[in-house]
Amino acid sequence: MTPGPVARDGRNGIFSEATPPGPSVGTRAQGPDDRKESHMATVLERVDPSAVLVALALMGLDIVLGIAGAVKEKDVQSSKMREGLWHKCGSIGLIVLAFALEYAVDRVDLGVVFPGVVIVCAYICLMEVGSCLENLVVLNPQLADNPIMRVFSSKEERGGGPAATMGGSNA
Repeated sequence: MTPGPVARDGRNGIFSEATPPGPSVGTRAQGPDDRKESHMATVLERVDPSAVLVALALMGLDIVLGIAGAVKEKDVQSSKMREGLWHKCGSIGLIVLAFALEYAVDRVDLGVVFPGVVIVCAYICLMEVGSCLENLVVLNPQLADNPIMRVFSSKEERGGGPAATMGGSNA
């Protein structure tokens, strides 16, 4: 008895049918939509999610410490909280913009890798660490004498020229 046709996977045709040449069942040719998905997948694979998670965690910590400091000082104001939340939304928008820029650079294929999300998250982390330190000084004023805290204090607080606060203007 002679065996039947042999399938591409090497199994004998008695137990399995030979697979006809061409695309496999359930697959299709790659079209423009697939290329778009692959560009986005490339960007998402390249970005380390821990950078975004650390930035978001520091934003959350800043909110908690800010509320704690306001409660301690008996100065809880919803307008200040709303303003702070809008700032956090702006930071999240900056992360989304960095994702979009990375996608665009990858889509245009300039031959360079643009690590925008990591750069933006690092910047946000530095801002949030500074803000958390400021909130910690409100909670524990003795921390203000710490040498690390002096790096974040303004010239005006040290008796120098105009204030150079991390949050921008002091109007």
